[in-house]
Amino acid sequence: MPNSRNKAKKYLEERFGVETKELTLKEISGDFWLTSSEESNLEFETEGIRAVRVMDIGLKPTTYLLQLLDDEISRNVIEVNEKEMKTLEEGGMIQRTMGKKGYIALKFQGRVIGCGLYKDELVSSRIPEGRMKELVDSF
Repeated sequence: MPNSRNKAKKYLEERFGVETKELTLKEISGDFWLTSSEESNLEFETEGIRAVRVMDIGLKPTTYLLQLLDDEISRNVIEVNEKEMKTLEEGGMIQRTMGKKGYIALKFQGRVIGCGLYKDELVSSRIPEGRMKELVDSF
């Protein structure tokens, strides 16, 4: 496994407490995709789901990956209430005191809903706007 994939797995283990031994990550166009470990003769539009993006400030987990890993996430995850969810949906920030700055998993009603960013005791949403609207409408 190339070093860059090791870096993405190590990030998920250290930041979110996720066991990555069973995860197959493949580097595609500079990002890391979660794929099946089995080869397939089927034609497909994309191979797996985008799992970790490479950003200027470092690695960022995608909302879809965090939702998929849900119960596996044991670190850097916060539960938000309805009022806080509305604040995040409107582009605002909520106050929290956590450890190290960086990306976090956001939970609402016990389920991971996506990615947030924690910095200077403030949390902001990194859930894509359209996806956030879908989530809010579904609750």
